[in-house]
Amino acid sequence: MASSGPHGFNPHSFMKSLARLNLNPISSWIPSSQSALSHGPRRLQLAWANSRRPDTHVSITERQKALETAETRMLRAIKTPLRKHFVAIPKSRVYGNESIPGAYYINTISTTGDPQEQAHKPHLLLVHGWGGGLGIWINNIDELSKHYNVHAIDLLGWGRSSRPRISGCSPTTIQDWWVESIEAWRIAQGIDRFTLAGHSMGGFISASYAARYGPQHLDKLTLLSPIGIKGFAVPPSQNTREVVRNVIVKSVWRLTPQRILSYLSPSRVRDMLLKSRSRVAAQFPYQDDTAIEYVYRLATVGNISGETAFTRLMDPTLGWTLPIGEGTIKQFNFPVVFAYGSRDWIDPTWAATRFGIDKVMGDQAHVYVLPDSGHHGYCEASKAFVDILLNGEQPEGCRIAPIRTREQLISEAGDRSKNTLSIA
Repeated sequence: MASSGPHGFNPHSFMKSLARLNLNPISSWIPSSQSALSHGPRRLQLAWANSRRPDTHVSITERQKALETAETRMLRAIKTPLRKHFVAIPKSRVYGNESIPGAYYINTISTTGDPQEQAHKPHLLLVHGWGGGLGIWINNIDELSKHYNVHAIDLLGWGRSSRPRISGCSPTTIQDWWVESIEAWRIAQGIDRFTLAGHSMGGFISASYAARYGPQHLDKLTLLSPIGIKGFAVPPSQNTREVVRNVIVKSVWRLTPQRILSYLSPSRVRDMLLKSRSRVAAQFPYQDDTAIEYVYRLATVGNISGETAFTRLMDPTLGWTLPIGEGTIKQFNFPVVFAYGSRDWIDPTWAATRFGIDKVMGDQAHVYVLPDSGHHGYCEASKAFVDILLNGEQPEGCRIAPIRTREQLISEAGDRSKNTLSIA
């Protein structure tokens, strides 16, 4: 199975990397909880007071300046005029508590052009996955901008957006944190309705947003290799050795990959990225180190806020703590499009079976497999991904046929029925 590449999370590869590094565990515990998306924003019990530091756009460290430079280099391939800006979102909205003052800032790029033409285009928001940033979409934005006002963001806690400290948070708190930050971004931008597309972890966040605000504000939802859709689980074992192994895995889980990278020399980190991420980096339109440098700067910019939040959502031995299942998705009153790579480490079987073959949502949902692609279809199969994003809800207008039969699924993505991990 292909590795996840520079902007996605593969738990299997991560645990193998930890084993090779021979790290000592640091004790921790990851709680499990049930989702309550339909209840609306709740009072979030984050240690928000700990993050009362100068905002990123005001007090810029040398590392943040280096990331800004790397981001500018990464974006230079985009021909469409862009507006680069920080969108202020009230902390009170993010935390569901009107007494909390101040704002966080979401790093944003938006396509621009003739005002009259832009006024008639619908809006599209692109949400990156684990370890990524707004620069990952450079292969897609020019074509998408012909049809949309395109916006791409660094999620709260990632890239150049504000990075609040995370302390004592439940999985539902973290889910709310990201959902409410996107809703606050929408309100600040003055956007009523839009299409939402998310990759990997960004797919889970996008689906979570859709469950709460989709009926009022979404025209369409596109999920590219989404994590957390029906989740995945390692079956529990009573074997003593398995129990001990699970305890160790849980213990090192908070020692996140970006924290590990911060302990290594810059030359060592760059060398590791060059060796392990070169396949995906080569899909971007650069012959130099632009893509690798961008990934390096994303990984080493500073406070690992978003990555810490992620560890609250995925238990390395039990799986995703807040899986979004069929019942939630079937309530969506707008088109839903799933897309997976043919060599994706995320198994498309569940989504393809329920929404493509069994048609539990009728023609409201479709599932596609991107040819010759791993986990990063936005760059590995960028033309096919753009085609699906533009036309996926109307298969007759798409160059790729959606999954309709079990035989077609096996032909395009292989037989995953014997997988010990069920990732959907």
